[in-house]
Amino acid sequence: MIMTKVTIVGAGNVGASAALRVADLQKDCEIVMIDIAGDFAKGKALDMSAALSLTDFSGSVVGGDDYSLSSKSDVVVITAGIARKVGMSREDLLAINAKIVGSVVSEVVKESSECIIIVVTNPLDIMTRLAYEKSGFDSSCVIGMAGVLDTARFQFEVANALRLKGFSVSGGDVKAVVLGGHGDLMLPVVSSSTVLVEGMEKKLEDLFDSSEIEDIVSLVKHGGARVVSLLKTGSAYVAPGYSIAKMVNCILTGKEEVMPCSVMLKGEYGLNDVFIGCLAKLGKKGVLEIVEMPLSESEKSGLLSSAEKINNVLFENKKLFN
Repeated sequence: MIMTKVTIVGAGNVGASAALRVADLQKDCEIVMIDIAGDFAKGKALDMSAALSLTDFSGSVVGGDDYSLSSKSDVVVITAGIARKVGMSREDLLAINAKIVGSVVSEVVKESSECIIIVVTNPLDIMTRLAYEKSGFDSSCVIGMAGVLDTARFQFEVANALRLKGFSVSGGDVKAVVLGGHGDLMLPVVSSSTVLVEGMEKKLEDLFDSSEIEDIVSLVKHGGARVVSLLKTGSAYVAPGYSIAKMVNCILTGKEEVMPCSVMLKGEYGLNDVFIGCLAKLGKKGVLEIVEMPLSESEKSGLLSSAEKINNVLFENKKLFN
């Protein structure tokens, strides 16, 4: 049996969390962690390997700074990049991470010309576009991870708000989705969100008043920032890691599943040639289909506005794509 292979570029907390969760889901997978700090990646891999010996994982975890380790990967996840620091403009962040992602993609395609690339580096939708252009891959093979994470936060906040009202529900009882650009541009789709409560599927508007829904949406939009403010010295990594692994597992198993990702639209919602968060069916060959969901007029307007802002950032920074 041929072992599947996943490379994660960036061995920080997000990359390590993703690697460990992939190992949970893919018991016989070869996992590679690449980092500019090679010994750091080796140390993470060694620690994980010891931990996984306590499980039924039969694959391998290795780390280093040599991209040849990633040769013939099925999926490559790019988490490498820096977080925005105090006093740093968004333009500065974009310029630095564009250079990092561009360099990573150049190395990745040399070693794994048929892989699926999952981009995690922020600003997410812009970096996904950059990876697409630098790789030369078909757009179906370059995907951004944000919607799965944002949707997980949406599901949690809805379930948590209901628990505070005395209902016994979990995040799994919530059917919700977040579209649009990652960050300030995200669009929690309230109109189509439902919750299984006491055996009955109910819409959010039947469970919350408008101000409560607005509060939930605000919590979702600022979910990452809230984690940063509490951690003080870092950002979220467990939920992002699990979100990455969910996408990786879907691709490796070929279990076709619809989930929100940053993907290139080609006419859907009247949008063309833009990477933005939308529902997509994923499988072994990456994006198999873009799934349009019904949106209210205000939600469609919000999605179009989100796409416009992404395109404006691209236009203002087009020199980074040369």
